[in-house]
Amino acid sequence: MTESEYTSIVFDLDGVLVEGAHTVPSVYRRAAADAVAELGVESVSDEAVVKLGDPDDIELVRNQCERLAIDSDAFWREREAAASAIENEQIRRGHRMLYDDVFALSELEATLGIVSNNRQATVEFVVDWFDLEDRFDAWFGRTDTIEGFERMKPDPHYIDRALEQLDVNPEETLYVGDRESDVEAARKAAIDAAYLRRSHNDTIELTADPDHILSGLDELAALAAKK
Repeated sequence: MTESEYTSIVFDLDGVLVEGAHTVPSVYRRAAADAVAELGVESVSDEAVVKLGDPDDIELVRNQCERLAIDSDAFWREREAAASAIENEQIRRGHRMLYDDVFALSELEATLGIVSNNRQATVEFVVDWFDLEDRFDAWFGRTDTIEGFERMKPDPHYIDRALEQLDVNPEETLYVGDRESDVEAARKAAIDAAYLRRSHNDTIELTADPDHILSGLDELAALAAKK
């Protein structure tokens, strides 16, 4: 692959297109409390809320749901919906904005997509709220199921789905992310990877080996044709 042959580019969302590296833990904790209340649990300890809201350990969630005598799949759907409602409102109030260099993407001729570990409802909200429908051809977040959560990057599942929907050549596709798990997911999907350095990750020493390291999205103009 030469540096000017990318005909399609797929982007992570949080920390790449939208300010903030991820959904903050307090959102998930509020969402967990809302979800158990919705399922009829009148009182839950702060410790249980932390475990139920932890987005990185699904076994803690299953164990806590069993102790509370609620269905873990039902809880998870409620939790995801509540988290999206909370975060979407924060975005609506201007707490998270697009990075300024996102507007450089309008210069690119490449087919563009989004694949995020964030929830599908928030990905869709971001695309709509910031009027990105005309710039991106497909956008994927995780589904609102436990299975969907377990398929997040570095699993290539959602990247594979995006490539299929976009109907692009993987050999001419670049994935742009801000985490090593993004590089790993791209490798598993058999596409090239670019690691984007922002203020939240500019001092991280990489163990992964991306094809490109970027300091801004405007640098993609050198990797894909302009209009």
